[in-house]
Amino acid sequence: MSRFDALARSLERNRITRRQALWLLGAGTAALSGCAASPVTGKTILVGMSEAQEKLADAQVAPHQFSQDLGAIQDETVNRYVAELGKRMGGLTHRPLMPYSYRVLNANYVNAYTFPGGAMGITRGILAELDDEAQLAALLGHELGHRGSTLNPDFRPFSESAFSTGAGFKAMIAKALWWHVCNSNPQT
Repeated sequence: MSRFDALARSLERNRITRRQALWLLGAGTAALSGCAASPVTGKTILVGMSEAQEKLADAQVAPHQFSQDLGAIQDETVNRYVAELGKRMGGLTHRPLMPYSYRVLNANYVNAYTFPGGAMGITRGILAELDDEAQLAALLGHELGHRGSTLNPDFRPFSESAFSTGAGFKAMIAKALWWHVCNSNPQT
């Protein structure tokens, strides 16, 4: 008897095992998701949003979050500098045609984030903590890593692990480096 026959019999009796329940949950999740080719590996992967849906979600959510973070700073020189560096880096990602956009926001707290369609917000608070362009590039690279793969655990709760594409591993390394940079004390 095949595994599917055993599952069918269990369902008929309304008695399924935990393993069968998990398999059904996984199969249902796969049915709710779509398939696409990973821009990183070229392999078929499960995704929960198309690129058009990413851009739509971006257009709907990003303006509200940017507004909550007090909008973009008025210093065009700083915004242009961040945008130009981000544009150079965005062109090197696995999704160079995404409409990446960058803005420095007036919020004082330390944060940076990216939306599904590529809109990125960097707070004044985190920018003030950076010492040089290399640290800014590391920050932008981390955020671009969220968008560089069609897998993103932040916006695709039904997807496979981001580690299968390497994006999760890269993000983990970037976070570790960022933590080290932020917590190192040059006086000691």
